[in-house]
Amino acid sequence: MNGGGPGDPADGGRRPSRPLEPVGDIPGSFAALYRQGGARSRLRVSLGDLADRHEYCEDFAQLLSETARHAHLDAGLPRQDVLERVGRGLLGPDSGVDGPEAAWVLCRLAEILGWEPPAGVSGTPGDDSYTVCRPDRPD
Repeated sequence: MNGGGPGDPADGGRRPSRPLEPVGDIPGSFAALYRQGGARSRLRVSLGDLADRHEYCEDFAQLLSETARHAHLDAGLPRQDVLERVGRGLLGPDSGVDGPEAAWVLCRLAEILGWEPPAGVSGTPGDDSYTVCRPDRPD
């Protein structure tokens, strides 16, 4: 018997990753920031609040894209240096985003620019430590 199902030792015992489920027009990667106890559990904010926070963070990432692109092209900074600098700014007290939102904005910025996500960003969706760039579709 070949098995081959989820958790099969022949597959390293790993379950296949599933895409994070979107909430309406809000990507699953963002909604996961506001879920209680895991990536597929109940939201801890209203849908209206979730939509407002997503709009703010998406607009922020879009706004930062031109600044980041110019820092890379005009100032000659390496892409990862630009992302690290932006990340430090996002973690400042006046940025308007918290840690998980800052990570999402940074990952979204990298996606908009077509750059690799920032190095060292990791975690599990829904955990307090969630700071990972997660695609909303399987690889």
